[in-house]
Amino acid sequence: MTEADLLETLKLNELLVYFQPIYSMRTGDVIGLEALLRPIGPVGEMVSPGIVFDRADQDGVLDDLERAARELSLAAFAAQRGTVRGEDDAPLILFLNFSAALLDVDQLHPDRIRE
Repeated sequence: MTEADLLETLKLNELLVYFQPIYSMRTGDVIGLEALLRPIGPVGEMVSPGIVFDRADQDGVLDDLERAARELSLAAFAAQRGTVRGEDDAPLILFLNFSAALLDVDQLHPDRIRE
């Protein structure tokens, strides 16, 4: 399923990625970024990700939404890779979320994610 097909199925206009900094409890330095998917609805409003992921699960497209979220997150992270670094100039770690429901049905394969 293409991203356009997925957006149409979920009645969304766009999927955006925002990054939440992850701090080291020991040093207080930023060590990574958590990628957060923010769906945009038909009239430009931000839609709760929980609602969208539940709808995707009900419509049988959760795996497609998860894949799109990972691809968008990786692309956005790569685009700013040279501009965002940790406090000690170390490369940042990207933290990706996934739906636990994918574990229950054995759809989350490490090789697919790594790919």
